Amino acid sequence: YVGYKYTSGSQYGLDTNSPIKTHLDSWYTSNLNSDSTVDTSGNKYDKYISRTAIYCNDRTVASGYTWSSSGDWFYYAAYTRLSTNKAPTYVCSQLNDRFTTSTTTGNGELYNASNVESPIATITADEVAYAGGVYGTANTSYYIYQNTSSGASFWWTMSPYYWDGGIAGVWYVGGSFLGGKLDDLDYVDFAYGVRPVVSLKSCVQWSKGNGTTATPYQVRINESCISAEN
Repeated sequence: YVGYKYTSGSQYGLDTNSPIKTHLDSWYTSNLNSDSTVDTSGNKYDKYISRTAIYCNDRTVASGYTWSSSGDWFYYAAYTRLSTNKAPTYVCSQLNDRFTTSTTTGNGELYNASNVESPIATITADEVAYAGGVYGTANTSYYIYQNTSSGASFWWTMSPYYWDGGIAGVWYVGGSFLGGKLDDLDYVDFAYGVRPVVSLKSCVQWSKGNGTTATPYQVRINESCISAEN
């Protein structure tokens, strides 16, 4: 389950929805694309969400290693980038790893079981690093750590880090229990949390708020560019 969608025995397969994708598709439908969840103008929140934004499920393998679905130990590229080189990136090299609804910018795979657009995923480990997350080091002052007072202890990113010959590991963020650190020491069969990520259209504009939990950002949409996907 290192793929947001996966195919058994294939590094970049897209045949089967992961449990996390199935869960987030349901959440998106209920919370962002429902007639009961609308803004003050009666727009579904889905109207604000980009269809071209890429959610990168980087399944490339680190230099010096060979991918295998059942054989020897190997690291994924994000492990070398973040634990060794401390060099995160926004580049997503493989088309099948660029999860989008649009086939112009990515793989066009962000649809739910009813074939309705579902442009949602989870954060990448690289994005956590850009935000202030450091491998193996607590950081309680960056925004990724916020909203953990309820006791949320761990949540998954969509970046795999290794295969040990029997089970895979994926990067995660440690919440209130681990002080927001970015880490890579747990396996995909652990029951951790999922925090969804969406990307706003370019014509969505800040209205008010400073992004804190007490005063969250509020946004509005510029109707003149509602169809823009810049």
